[in-house]
This record gives sequence, structure tokens and C-alpha cells, in this order.
Amino acid sequence: MKKYVYMVEFDWSVEDGCNVETELFSNYEKALKHYDEIIANEKTDGMSWVADAINPD
Repeated sequence: MKKYVYMVEFDWSVEDGCNVETELFSNYEKALKHYDEIIANEKTDGMSWVADAINPD
């Protein structure tokens, strides 16, 4: 039986630093949930430029 590892990698940078955050999960559902949480967090006002790109008001 094959076993899989699912990786979520978040590469970010700001004016004074950068980082790559990598997390491993035992199944796809856990990885997807974490990915969705990262994206939802990035869409919040003041968190990143993504919020401005998605909500240009």
C-alpha cells in the first residue's frame, strides 16, 4: 500500500524579510484545510496586498 505525504508551502516576503513556511500533512483533506486557512488569512484587510487586489474598494 502506498502512503502519501501532502505538503503546503507558503513563500512570503515583506520589505524587511522573507520566509518559506512548509508544513506536511498525512492526508489531502488536512492539507487543503490548512491551505484554505492561509488564503483566507491573506485576504483579510491589512494582512497583505492580496486583500487590495481582490477587494479594490
